[in-house]
Amino acid sequence: MNNDALVAALGMDAVAAVHGYRAAVISEATRRGLRLVSGSLSDVVQPAVGVYIVGPLDIRLTFRRGPGRADLDGRALQWSPEHGWSLCRPSTQLPVRYYAGPRAVPLQLVPTAPDVLDWAIADPDRPTSRCSALPPDGVALDDDPAALHRLIDFIDPHRRSHAYRAFRTPDRPPFAYTHPRRL
Repeated sequence: MNNDALVAALGMDAVAAVHGYRAAVISEATRRGLRLVSGSLSDVVQPAVGVYIVGPLDIRLTFRRGPGRADLDGRALQWSPEHGWSLCRPSTQLPVRYYAGPRAVPLQLVPTAPDVLDWAIADPDRPTSRCSALPPDGVALDDDPAALHRLIDFIDPHRRSHAYRAFRTPDRPPFAYTHPRRL
């Protein structure tokens, strides 16, 4: 599922869902004493002369030096609906590993914020079950309603009504996430 397909499935709620997902990962990092900063939302695409489009459905986060884990400084986390999460070393923007590998299921494209951080701060040279050098192949968020539900659940509760009418089933409770208080 690419950005266009996600917008087709969720409409403008796709932007709100991705924004909430970004906020959840940053909040979880802060809770752990780590510093994550948001990078540019997406590449600027020029489909025609003088026309520029910025797609806000990608997440780019960078670890910054903090009181703990100086070794994380500069690592970049990226998320897209097509590949899920990937991790880049500070010296390159090419992904060195993916959370969801070639045999992934749709729910692995939208792991919980704690799972993303557990994976991202793990030793990059130590292979784990959640580490793949290859991106997901042929998996799409809309292949499993649970994956779309998890993403929808990151929408600020005051904006959820549209997406929930379209994708909520009465027997499934919403994903539990507490939004950080705004000062």
